[in-house]
Amino acid sequence: MRDIAVKEDGDIYLQEDITYADTTDFHKKNVLLAKPGDFKHAPEVGVHVRNYINSNQKETLLRTIRRNFLKIGLEVVSLRIDSGVLIEESRYANN
Repeated sequence: MRDIAVKEDGDIYLQEDITYADTTDFHKKNVLLAKPGDFKHAPEVGVHVRNYINSNQKETLLRTIRRNFLKIGLEVVSLRIDSGVLIEESRYANN
């Protein structure tokens, strides 16, 4: 998705004027880190991935990620955890 470009810390990237870029990864990161209720415009969105650290709920985490990505319009192509690392491929359905 093309949107206003942001830096790693979330600040808007300015280069004389507002810049537009693919922000899909930024959106994914926000959804993964957010708790349900963090987004006032979509209170049901948020994985709160920190809750799953050192837990045995791998399938629940994957299901929650898939459900949340679908809520924001992402089509999940593949999603798995390999050696403790989340590996995902997803894109916006209209792209």
